Amino acid sequence: LDIADAVELTELLQFVNDWLASDTGRLDASLTHYVGHPGCTADELRADLDRFIFLLWQRRRTTLRTRIARSTPPMP
Repeated sequence: LDIADAVELTELLQFVNDWLASDTGRLDASLTHYVGHPGCTADELRADLDRFIFLLWQRRRTTLRTRIARSTPPMP
């Protein structure tokens, strides 16, 4: 995944996460209606989004470190 794409995806996931946090009562009811049972809540969905956001940021940091290491000349 390209770094620019990872950043954009992270921002989108954070936007959705913030939206889910804005009105969990109403969103839980809508989610229950959509899924067909109360087995999935907005808070559970937010926890999944938090995990994906964390993983994307970790990947981005690792990729940046690798690029820096490759472009930095060795020390004498």
